[in-house]
Amino acid sequence: MYFITLSQKRQSYVCGKRRGRGTILQPLKTKMEEEKFRKLVTEAIDELPDSFKEKIDNLYVVVEDLPSQEVLKEQGVKSPYALLGLYQGISLKRRGAFYTNVLPDRITIYRKPIESLCKDDAQVKKKVKEVFRHELGHHFGFSEKELGG
Repeated sequence: MYFITLSQKRQSYVCGKRRGRGTILQPLKTKMEEEKFRKLVTEAIDELPDSFKEKIDNLYVVVEDLPSQEVLKEQGVKSPYALLGLYQGISLKRRGAFYTNVLPDRITIYRKPIESLCKDDAQVKKKVKEVFRHELGHHFGFSEKELGG
């Protein structure tokens, strides 16, 4: 089972390099409506082969604008634009007989970092699909190395 939600955080600028005490703000390369971006994530799920969909178990998919400071710290990442997606949970490979009554695993797709890399909507769609499939690979138990990341 999987769900899509959308965070309500709204920001339209990318934080750039720090100079002195201030931060330079740069417009995003492309800014897509939140609902349209969420639809791209839903399409990425829908386009999965049925054989993969059948294996997805206890998974929640979320779209957020940016990773929180807590997530950045946990992942050892400094810039919120360096993290495009994140899988949190117990992969299917590691689940045993006692895996019951647990919260769903979570895949978070970060909208603004993806938009900042893309020049147009077609690139955003391609990147969303790529990031979602990468994070889904972690749900199936593949390591970062095995996924080529």
